[in-house]
Amino acid sequence: VVDIFNTRAVLLGLAARYFATMAPPAAHARLAEALEILRALGEAEDCDPIEFAFENGRAVRIISLNCGSESLHQLLSTQVEASAWGTLWRRAPPDFRTRQRRAETAADYLELGRLLAAGDADRAESFLRTASDAGAPAAEVSDLSAKIMCKAGGQETGRGKSTLVQC
Repeated sequence: VVDIFNTRAVLLGLAARYFATMAPPAAHARLAEALEILRALGEAEDCDPIEFAFENGRAVRIISLNCGSESLHQLLSTQVEASAWGTLWRRAPPDFRTRQRRAETAADYLELGRLLAAGDADRAESFLRTASDAGAPAAEVSDLSAKIMCKAGGQETGRGKSTLVQC
């Protein structure tokens, strides 16, 4: 499971690098609008976590669609639509239930937006590879994996060996 998040982080980092240098001004404007919505939702006390997750994904999709590499966009889309990444999101989306968690995520993406708007490809790529929601924090990965494995019968495979997950 960790490999899925790490792979996604690398692909998103590369998309951010490309977006910073190749995206047209209209794409930067769409991203700025999406990030403003994400910021407002992150600050709202009564935000629906699913709405926040959707808007978070929308910002990433804008970057992917406008990175200038159709093959990279297709890799990211395939990972979301037809892979374990999509299964993780459908079965156990990231925990955006607390205002603090949403605000932190929104702040991360606003910083990414500043880097992209400045055309700082190196820092944008690095930032997105390590941002909390490009992949997922290790504890969340473990929690997501455990939730999915419990639904699948309680057996979890990791780091070359099987471990039992108590459900």
